[in-house]
Amino acid sequence: MTDEAIQVRRDSAVRVSVVPYEPEVALRIVVLLGLLGVALVHLLDLPGTITSSPVQGTLYLLLIAGCLVTDFLLLHGTSLTR
Repeated sequence: MTDEAIQVRRDSAVRVSVVPYEPEVALRIVVLLGLLGVALVHLLDLPGTITSSPVQGTLYLLLIAGCLVTDFLLLHGTSLTR
């Protein structure tokens, strides 16, 4: 291989940038998925609960709304530590 070919290969190498790991982002994602799971479980249980116990069904609706609002704030909110 000639020196020119080696130089061309070096110049055409793909540059990889490393993104720093931020534990706060990982924590937000885990909490977001957990809250979505809680909301989904209660949403699936809601039809049977509303007919048998309207008060508990209303509390389920409030819990689902609280989970969704908290998820929205986690996605669009700013960091509390900075």
